[in-house]
Amino acid sequence: MGELKAENTTGYGKLLTKSEDWMILIGSFVLYIMMGLVIVDVGGRFLFNKPIAGNIELTEMLMVFSIYFGMAYTQREKGHVGMDLFVTTILRGRAYHLNNMVIGFLSLLINIMIAFYSFNQALVTYHNKSTSIYLNIPMWFLPLFVSVGTVILCLRLLSEFKESWSYKEGTESGD
Repeated sequence: MGELKAENTTGYGKLLTKSEDWMILIGSFVLYIMMGLVIVDVGGRFLFNKPIAGNIELTEMLMVFSIYFGMAYTQREKGHVGMDLFVTTILRGRAYHLNNMVIGFLSLLINIMIAFYSFNQALVTYHNKSTSIYLNIPMWFLPLFVSVGTVILCLRLLSEFKESWSYKEGTESGD
């Protein structure tokens, strides 16, 4: 999966990296299941005029895994869309790392709120015994997995914030 970077040689870093690797593996597997469901659904609709019952609902539920279980891995690998051209051209040294700290801190705050509120939503959904409309699948696990994926992302953001905080003059400003 991802290579173990120098900052991930601590026990915390190794555990976080291993968690991200397992989560992206699960998310990728779920993505393949989603693709298979859609292919079979389209084929069944085209060939037999008989689509899979509840396929859209099930695919929407599975998206939670593929999206939220991949966020921390994507952050670790710097696979997100960003303004790198602007940032690396204009900002150097301390300004670059200060920019990373501010953006990282704001991202951390937003994702902590997402984790908190999605966990609360999981509890409410569990107590209300909410189910999906068509397939009657319990819905409480969806916001719970949003919360789990977001907590792992928060740990990655916290690790990167700590890395930017301990910046020393003379190191590279880029990746």
